[in-house]
Amino acid sequence: MDIDASGEATADLSRFDIDATLSGANVTTGISELDAALTGALSAEIKAARDGAAIRIDTARLASDLVSVNAQGELGPVNSAITLDARLANVAPFVPGFSGAATVNGTVTQLEDARLALDLDATGPGGTLAAISGDTAFDASQLSLDINGRAPLGLLNRFLEPRSLAGDIGFDLRLEGPPALESLSGRLSSANARLVAPALGITLDNTNLNVTLANATAGISAVANVSTGGRLGVEGQLSLTGQRN
Repeated sequence: MDIDASGEATADLSRFDIDATLSGANVTTGISELDAALTGALSAEIKAARDGAAIRIDTARLASDLVSVNAQGELGPVNSAITLDARLANVAPFVPGFSGAATVNGTVTQLEDARLALDLDATGPGGTLAAISGDTAFDASQLSLDINGRAPLGLLNRFLEPRSLAGDIGFDLRLEGPPALESLSGRLSSANARLVAPALGITLDNTNLNVTLANATAGISAVANVSTGGRLGVEGQLSLTGQRN
């Protein structure tokens, strides 16, 4: 690994002005997830300065064969903000069973009371889209986030073979409190989805699905046209801790 750095700093880092670059290949840390992210050629660059409470980031860049991250802005004072642009070339090493690129871009703004405001847009495999807005504690112990978007049902097909799904599912969710299922509420919905079950010789067309989430419970309502004739309806509740109602 090669490191080239210049600048100046006080011993307690209350003031600094640095310009550094790093390059290497197949860097290992002993942490499997981090090692996967750093695989292949690695380069990084940081140009930053601090004068009192404010840390100014002119350039912060990390790139490997799998990951690229760019950030710039200011941290420290209330209402200071960082602009973030990140890309993961393939989610497969981190999300088994899925493949494809993912991106996140937007701003992170410092608030009072050790909280951060998030305004982020994300994309994922198969045309998945999400908008994330709200605020979080620095340590993510308390969240207040709106999460809206859509994802293709076809992402589940590799788990359902030989059955297959077609269509999209939209989500309009709220995460309020600690990062737990009990803190999640909102709705997931899909209109005109299609399920093909060749082993059963049936196809469910024009499937309309609505799922309402609250208190770690999902209320489910679905209706579909059956290819062999008639309509099929399902309604009930499912505990997200495993108990069915």
